[in-house]
Order: sequence, then structure tokens, then C-alpha cells
Amino acid sequence: MRRRTEDERKSDRDRLGFNSHQYVHEILIPHLRPLYKKVGVQTIENGASYHTSIYMEKYRKRLGIERMDWPSYSPDFNPIENVWLLFKTNYRKGVWERRRIPRSEKELIGLAQKVWEALPWERIYSFIDSMPRRVLGI
Repeated sequence: MRRRTEDERKSDRDRLGFNSHQYVHEILIPHLRPLYKKVGVQTIENGASYHTSIYMEKYRKRLGIERMDWPSYSPDFNPIENVWLLFKTNYRKGVWERRRIPRSEKELIGLAQKVWEALPWERIYSFIDSMPRRVLGI
């Protein structure tokens, strides 16, 4: 099956989020599979419908990628949720300080890159490093 591109998404809903086909061909195969092969750890997913679909499970088995059982909503155990919250908060502050929202794709990307680079990475990495202890309940 060939990979679908942004232009090939069939409905407005597809443009707003992922469906299982998009997740498999835009995330799992090009990004998670190489990481899985290199590091060999299980994936952690939040139970969204595209993570648990029959289509997704078929590809996960075909590719030999294991998934760790995980509560469906668990921000305490999901570092990306914390990074995303910091990013959104700082992005909004950046918009507020500029007193206007970005008016072009270039401005939006520029502000997003500036915010990303200014995130408190030492704090983020310490949280990630604490994950094994958190998972074990220590």
C-alpha cells in the first residue's frame, strides 16, 4: 500500500487529526519503526482509536513492533504531554508578547522554533530520566 499524502486525505476530519492509515504510514513506518529497530524498546501510546485499530494492530504485528500497556490518559507517565504543555504555554506567551498572532506560515514556524529552542531542556530531560522510577512506582 502506498503512503497517502496531505492532499490525499479524504475528509475534513482527516485534516484535523490522524486516522489509523495516516498514523501507520506517516508516523509508525517512517519514524517509530527505525527508532524501534535502533533502540529496541516498546512503544508507548495513549489508546487513541488510531493506536488501537485493527489496521494498526495488523501493521504492528507485521513490523514486529511491541506496544507497552498504558493507561489511556496518563500525563504523569507521558513525557511528551508535559513537553507539549510547556510548548503551548510558551507559544501563547510568545504570541501575547508580540501582541498579534503570526500572519504567515513563515512567522508561525519562526515563533514555534524560537519557543522550542527556549524550552527548559534540562528540566525536560530530568523528567524523562525519572520515567523508569515512575513506571516501577518507586
